[in-house]
Amino acid sequence: MSIQAKGGMGKTTLLRHITLIYGLRQYRRYRAPKLVPVLLRLRDHTDLLTQRQPPGLPTLITEHHVPSLAKNPPLTPPPQWAEKLLSSGAALVMFDGFDELPDGKRQGVSRWISAQMREYSKAVFIVTSRPAGYKDYVAQRPAVPIFVNTFNPTQQETFIRRWYRCQEESFRSKKQLRHARRVAEERADQLIAQLEQRRAELGYMAENPLLLNMLVTFHRFDPSRELPRQRLDLYRGIVKLQLDDRPRARFIPMVLSFERSLELLQTLALAMVKANRIKVQHQGLLTFLGQQPVFQREDIAPAEWLKQIVEVSELLVEREPGEYEFPHLSFQGFFAATRMAYPQDAPSIKANAQLVLQHWNSAVWREAVLLYTAQLNPKLLDQVIRKACELGSEAAELANICLKEYPRPEKLSPELTALLQTLNVVAQDSKYQKLEDLLESHQWREADGETYRLMITTVGKDAGQLFDRADLENFPCEDLKTLDRLWTHYSKTPDYPNGKWGFSIQTQIWRECGSPMNHNDGWKKFGERVGWCKGDYWVRYGDLTYDLKKSPAGGFPFVYEAFSWNSGLDVFAWLGGRGFLFSRAATCEL
Repeated sequence: MSIQAKGGMGKTTLLRHITLIYGLRQYRRYRAPKLVPVLLRLRDHTDLLTQRQPPGLPTLITEHHVPSLAKNPPLTPPPQWAEKLLSSGAALVMFDGFDELPDGKRQGVSRWISAQMREYSKAVFIVTSRPAGYKDYVAQRPAVPIFVNTFNPTQQETFIRRWYRCQEESFRSKKQLRHARRVAEERADQLIAQLEQRRAELGYMAENPLLLNMLVTFHRFDPSRELPRQRLDLYRGIVKLQLDDRPRARFIPMVLSFERSLELLQTLALAMVKANRIKVQHQGLLTFLGQQPVFQREDIAPAEWLKQIVEVSELLVEREPGEYEFPHLSFQGFFAATRMAYPQDAPSIKANAQLVLQHWNSAVWREAVLLYTAQLNPKLLDQVIRKACELGSEAAELANICLKEYPRPEKLSPELTALLQTLNVVAQDSKYQKLEDLLESHQWREADGETYRLMITTVGKDAGQLFDRADLENFPCEDLKTLDRLWTHYSKTPDYPNGKWGFSIQTQIWRECGSPMNHNDGWKKFGERVGWCKGDYWVRYGDLTYDLKKSPAGGFPFVYEAFSWNSGLDVFAWLGGRGFLFSRAATCEL
């Protein structure tokens, strides 16, 4: 299976939790089969998996993964252990972070993963990725796609209350449990009320587990302080809290001042981003730190500073012995971005802006790009955004997100506001360019798949997910009209001068069949007219004929991925979804 979610949604945490459950032999509590977990971070094995003849999975596990788990004493599995484990179906293999592989190497690694899944078909495989990176999985994909939903308000409240209760109880003795729970409830109530009052500002952050955890941490340290409005301000607040406020509150003297430590973390993060790395070895890190003049000036050992950053501030973590990384990729992006945006001379400012544009579409750079542009003055932001729009449709879409995340909209000049409006138009036009190209060249089946992708991303979901009723009942009319216009325009024939295919054509036929919303004779009549039903059987997707001359009016778009019963829905649910879509089309006056 594949597990897809945006950053901070808990993909890696989930795999670690699964590994822990199996390690503690608690899998029976979840009615799970007895398996041996193997958690592989793909970025750790990039060089191995992208060489001309990469090792097979048993070799990777035995010779590279297992030895990295313990070095004193080293682990030595029995001969053929991994091969037998995989072949017998007793292994749970978890490939974490497909999107964290370097650009240009994901395609090859996807082929390697798929080859291992075919070779060891009895084993259980999980691949995690951000949706944007998963687009590069070009080989046969895992059969079961799973998407992590964002926290809804009820889940946010549950998380906040449990988090506060856990924190307050852990800092008090058993005799003070009643008091701890009362304090936890009071502070949780305060935070929940503030989130509810500022849902428009804070809602998108509260939906993300990582950002919600940061919000609660920020609130607990000083409940009287107002929560930050933007991600940039939240990261600034958390870093100040972890690196300065908390150590002072605990009377821990830091070997370097907050400003010096912040500058070091920024310098390190920028170097790692430039090198396309998200972890660094212990000796390499000490060597890098030893080159920074501040340690000589302050007469401080780099190892002493590193120990405090890991143990006190927790802004660097040692996930594996001797390997350091930031607690999340977004923290690395934040530190790198603040370093690049720091006031410098004109040539440096220009060079940094060019560096960001050069890596605009890189996965490792994404957070740095978003948080860098959020710190620019309106004039420089204008220049960067204009250049980004020249890099292609995906770059234009990211530029649009950058403008939405800009924390000082009141400072935007009229020219930049106009640019935002123009950018929306550019993004909208580029959004449908691929579909138009496919329709113009009569690649109908590919156009049907692209129509689904456009529709599912329009409602805020990722490719591979299904629509629910609310998605269809509230689908934007302008987007639905654009899709319909393209399909009708490119399906015109002498007999159908207004178009043979399109949502408006289907909706008209649906109305003529009584506007059915449930499986009945009206739906059967509709299916027969558009070619989806023959006799008592509904035609499967692979048996449809994408031929403008032979297929009946209203036969397409079919939008297979979103409504197919082969994707987990039965035919009745599929028809119900169609009914909501046609009802929306009627409301939009297609």
